[in-house]
Amino acid sequence: PKLVLPLHRLVHEALGTATRTLFLCEATRRYYADFDRGNYRIVPSWIQLEEIAAFRAAHSRAELRRKLGYADGEIVIANIGTVCERKGQHIFLRAIDAFNFNNHQRLPVRFVMVGAREGIYLDLLRRDLARLELRNVTLVPETRAVFEYFVAADLFVCTSYEESFPRVVMEAMAFETPIVSTDVHGIVDLIGQRQDGYLV
Repeated sequence: PKLVLPLHRLVHEALGTATRTLFLCEATRRYYADFDRGNYRIVPSWIQLEEIAAFRAAHSRAELRRKLGYADGEIVIANIGTVCERKGQHIFLRAIDAFNFNNHQRLPVRFVMVGAREGIYLDLLRRDLARLELRNVTLVPETRAVFEYFVAADLFVCTSYEESFPRVVMEAMAFETPIVSTDVHGIVDLIGQRQDGYLV
């Protein structure tokens, strides 16, 4: 839900009078630059690198792919993150449709959307899946076992329209999963074009 108009003034006052106002990235801070009284600070997000390293050491890619039901020769492209409008999964489906149409070599590609949350947006995605007849797409409900998908995937895709400093992108980098992402907000602070991934 959007913030009701009468509350906007209170938000502006709070931004200006707070001892510290913290932002995850410079792109987000710029939205509120008019209210900066020298109290703004950038505090980037973080992930548990030790936990990721331990998980990678304890689980082989082959083991996790078998567990998730992926064939040895199958190419797995994963869109990981809560399924919601700002994360642009409907664009992901259209990209899949275009890929399938142009996949003349008949490469065995499976697309996985991890983070399916029940609601209107997921209903719309299911409708699009049926209308476009995308049979090589798997919807995975929200799960605590998300690390498994970073290891099993050949490519991680982020289709967000709006992000600050997304944890999933940092996790994909830590897992060394190749990345294709939209070129928005704090993502450009994380990914150098064609150095750490491909930005669209």
